[in-house]
Amino acid sequence: MEITKEKCREIRERAEELLKPLVEEMGIEANVGNATYGHSSATFKVEFRVLSEDGTPTGKDAEAFKRYEYRHGISPDALGVTFKLKGEDFRITGYRPRATKNPVLVEKVDTGHPYVVPEGMVKAAIPPEFLN
Repeated sequence: MEITKEKCREIRERAEELLKPLVEEMGIEANVGNATYGHSSATFKVEFRVLSEDGTPTGKDAEAFKRYEYRHGISPDALGVTFKLKGEDFRITGYRPRATKNPVLVEKVDTGHPYVVPEGMVKAAIPPEFLN
């Protein structure tokens, strides 16, 4: 057997399914990230995050979202807010201060898959009370 891009996708999907009971039991979030792979091996980045008591994300990206509010013009209260983009539900999870084009981190609500998007796209989609 050889490790291919398609095989990595399959492994990631299975790993996410296998992690669901653990995540629910422990009250944490898990994200199986991208993989590096060769002919005979693959390495995935798996990130586990603790949720705050109110269910909003925690971690360095969430802290950066709060710290750099003056840059992006979105209230820190918007962290964890769900909004619609192109008919899909997304949730704000953090901010990447060194990213110039797509600094806002969001995740798809139904799959938990992370995405990066421009600030303007989030500002246009969230309720106005979350804008500074």
